[in-house]
Order: sequence, then C-alpha cells, then structure tokens
Amino acid sequence: MAVIGGSTESLTHPKYWNMVACTDTSTGHYAGATFLEMGNNSTWVTQLDSYGYGATQQTASKTADTYYTYVDISGSHGALGSIILPQTSVNSTDVFFTIKLTTDGVEEEIKTRVMGTMYASYRCFYGAFGNAPNDTTAATRVDPVATRSGRYMYYFNGAGNGIPDISGKMLIMPIHVCQNEGIPVHPYTTSLKVEVKCSHVGAPYSGRYYESYGGVIYTATPNI
Repeated sequence: MAVIGGSTESLTHPKYWNMVACTDTSTGHYAGATFLEMGNNSTWVTQLDSYGYGATQQTASKTADTYYTYVDISGSHGALGSIILPQTSVNSTDVFFTIKLTTDGVEEEIKTRVMGTMYASYRCFYGAFGNAPNDTTAATRVDPVATRSGRYMYYFNGAGNGIPDISGKMLIMPIHVCQNEGIPVHPYTTSLKVEVKCSHVGAPYSGRYYESYGGVIYTATPNI
C-alpha cells in the first residue's frame, strides 16, 4: 500500500506498474535447471495456453492503434500478473503501448512509458518479472549480496529512452509465485478483460516487431 495525495492506493493496480525490457534470448522461463528463451513460438506459449498460467495473443498481422484482446473471461475470480508485450522495433519514432483493462466491468486505459529507441531483439514486460544474473562464473554467481544488489543484472541500464533494461535474465513469473513472494498482482472477482494496442508497427522481420506474440499471466477460478 502507498499513500498518494492523501488517500491510500494499492500497488496491485496496474496503473502503478512499470515496463522493463530485456533481449529475447535472455527472456523466458526455467524448466528445472534448463533456461528456455522466449522466441516467437516456443515453450512459453504452451505454458500459458495449455498449462493454465495465462494466455497468448497470436494475431499474425497486427495494425497500429488497434486493440487486440489478450484475455476476456467472466464468471470467475482470480488475479492478473504481468503483461508480455509483443516485440517492436523503433529507430527514431516514439512508440508506446496502451492497455485497456476492464476489471469487474470497470474499464480504464493505461498508457505505458514512451520508447524512443527499441530494437526488435528486445521484449517488454509490464508488471512482475523474475530476475536472474547472466553470470557464468561460479565464484561470483554464488555471491547472494552482490546478486541482490544487481551484479550482472544491471538495474540501471537503459534499453531505450526511459525504459529500464534488465541485462540479466528476465523470467516469466506465474501468479502463485508472485503471491508466495508478496509481489503485487491485480485481483478481480467476477470478470477480467485485457486489450493491448501499439502506436507503431514497423516492418516484420523473422516474426519479430509488432507482429510477434504477446501474452498475459493470470489465474481464473469459477465462481460458485
């Protein structure tokens, strides 16, 4: 909780979340001790769509300034975690995403921070993410103090104008992990809908740019 303008606001609301970026080869999830990087069509899609961790948005030819639905459920309760945004490439044109969030019938729009330079090899998360160092040296990898302080994770590095770059590994974090670790998630009691649009498309390249998949992490339990 935080006191803002004399009132108490909860950081569980996505309007207080942040957007961070990481290269696609360092973004993904672990299967045991094996790191599986996030490609356009890889195991993370199966994890979300088939195993109940969330859902993906797979429209092949997206249009700028057009909303695409990531999840639309009703008659259930649960929580929303991070939103995995499609990759985009920007050289000089400012670009931003807009998220239309409808929680229990209440609709609102959230604009992300504006990016001035973002490469197609980067992917952005909006909301919670896991972080692991890109350190392969055993002598330093086991140093928990240095790691928690950002060693080999570069919390203050910039991938684009105003967008933090996580140069370590950026990991998909399921809802149950967030709840166990006290990381904010956004609850809903009857319905949830998430739509996303981007101000810029760019030319497709190897399935990247705005044509790539996006996703959302959430849970849904049917109401009685």
